[in-house]
Amino acid sequence: MQPNDHTRSNITQFPTLPPKDDAMRVLIMGEVKAGKSTLINAVARQQIMAKDMQGSGPIFLRADAPVRAARVLTHDVAHLRGLEFVELACEQENPFSDAECALIASADLVIWVSIASQAWRLSEQLICDRIAKIVTRPMILAVSRADKLRSQTDIEKIAGRLHRDTDGRFEDIVFLSAPPHEIAQSMTQDYAWKATAGQKLHGLLMRAARLTAQGAVHSGAQEDSCAADRVAWVAGVQQKLENVSARLPSAVVTGMILHDTGQVISPQDGHPDLMKLSQMCGLWSEAQTRLAQRQGGARSDILSEVSMEGYYLIHHTDRLRRRTVFLFCGADMQTRIMARTLFMPISKMA
Repeated sequence: MQPNDHTRSNITQFPTLPPKDDAMRVLIMGEVKAGKSTLINAVARQQIMAKDMQGSGPIFLRADAPVRAARVLTHDVAHLRGLEFVELACEQENPFSDAECALIASADLVIWVSIASQAWRLSEQLICDRIAKIVTRPMILAVSRADKLRSQTDIEKIAGRLHRDTDGRFEDIVFLSAPPHEIAQSMTQDYAWKATAGQKLHGLLMRAARLTAQGAVHSGAQEDSCAADRVAWVAGVQQKLENVSARLPSAVVTGMILHDTGQVISPQDGHPDLMKLSQMCGLWSEAQTRLAQRQGGARSDILSEVSMEGYYLIHHTDRLRRRTVFLFCGADMQTRIMARTLFMPISKMA
């Protein structure tokens, strides 16, 4: 399953292929050598992106190309059908051209790739500020070369800094550990695909594709036969979270995350920290799951408590039902004890 490279030497033209009607356009952006091709290879479970393509401009990857064009690759990977990838390298000192602005605007989803050892440096922030003026929807941040970090503790420290510094700019933050040998193993071994984070990224892309097909993030259509049960569960948990909020003595943010749709439901809807808190819950749950896997176990329920900078976060994730309940409040001892006491019965409902 090798891509067909239609590249010609000394290419300087800018491909302007329109999005395929039946495909979701995923734009992979980042500075030079950030790991954009590695991300696509990790999702594809194979080395599908050609190396050392000559010329400049974006690279397109499609299940089939309507025309033979420079810097357009085709593939026959079954689980990538319905997705069109576009890789675009960025430099802070070079503003976007009109063609690049049009390409960014045409994307259904934008993923920014940043190297773990220097994640979210100033030049990246400036580029993403430009992107935000073109694309208003949240993006995904992929942190590459996480396998080069020394420990899980380093990953958690960087994750905490990214949540603070990006201030809710990204809908999800994913740490990518995808050296070539892991990608090669992932072609036949699901655990290796999961270890690279390619499986998680593919899941996020599939979720985005479903939401794009529905036409709106908060579409009323439900995809499973348990829709009525889910609505009842949301209503019941939300009522209990409102009661908890009323009883705690300090400022509190509570909520639920429905991972299938990406929806965050909270009595404090519109709170400026809501998106950041939902991201933190996801990252801590992922860290706990990876730790359990390294220890030879498997966890479907994740309960985590985190104290940070005068605040306390407790959350429970049911990975089978794909939903999370969380509570965020002041970190003084009395508040923490009361928060945990009130939260535990609700966590069992997740």
